[in-house]
Amino acid sequence: MAGPRDPVAAMQREQMNFRVATNYAAVLASMVGIFIILHWSRFLAIKIQRSASTRSIPNFISLPFVRMSRMSRNILIRKAPGFHSSGHGVLVAIYVVVNVAMIFTNVDASKTTNFAARFGWSLTTNLVFVVFLALKNTPLAVLTSYSYERLNNLHQIAGCTTFLMLVVHAALYTQYFASMGRWDKLREHEQVAGIVAAFAFLVLVSTAILMRRFWYEAFYVTHLISFVVAVIGMALHRPEFVHKTAIIACVAGGIWVADRVVRLGLLA
Repeated sequence: MAGPRDPVAAMQREQMNFRVATNYAAVLASMVGIFIILHWSRFLAIKIQRSASTRSIPNFISLPFVRMSRMSRNILIRKAPGFHSSGHGVLVAIYVVVNVAMIFTNVDASKTTNFAARFGWSLTTNLVFVVFLALKNTPLAVLTSYSYERLNNLHQIAGCTTFLMLVVHAALYTQYFASMGRWDKLREHEQVAGIVAAFAFLVLVSTAILMRRFWYEAFYVTHLISFVVAVIGMALHRPEFVHKTAIIACVAGGIWVADRVVRLGLLA
């Protein structure tokens, strides 16, 4: 993620990008929180309504929650073209809108490098979300009743979205270096690490699209190796912790490692 030559402008841009990325993470966390609240509100309302020990509680307290949850559920589980359900389509639409807002909010459009940097921050932040959706032992299975299998489709969509951000990020910076006649910039260690990470992401996405259904074992091994290479390459692309990219890459890797440890513990 190279930037403008003015160090003050570069610092201001990085601070703004970090602020926008933080807000984006907060929005995603809020969305998850809403699903958790809705799930447990419905669960508790039904339990109160059915429990013999709480019959003294008037139905008008629990009945509205039950009816509203059933009504919304009946709407959201309906089939929708291109999606598993209308609820899934709404969720994907919200995800896309939030990402578009993140990319184009508070960005100086006078320089392509500003958009290149913003796309870089977007894909870095989305990587953590993609990894979270891929967890076999996802906490959302307990908190929202959404298992890994039900989240996998959203994981695939988020993964492809993240890869598209990477393509735009790389293309804009390559165009910038070419226009400045600075092809030597691409030979720097940090840029080489970014290029390696990009090709690893390419393997991740292409194998998921082309290989997963026909040769799952090969897909699994390739997906695993490519992910490790991509995360390491991303961390080395911006290795200084002050730039936050390496920290975010470590968080994504840490979540993945924690899930592996839990899976090994369950198998032991």
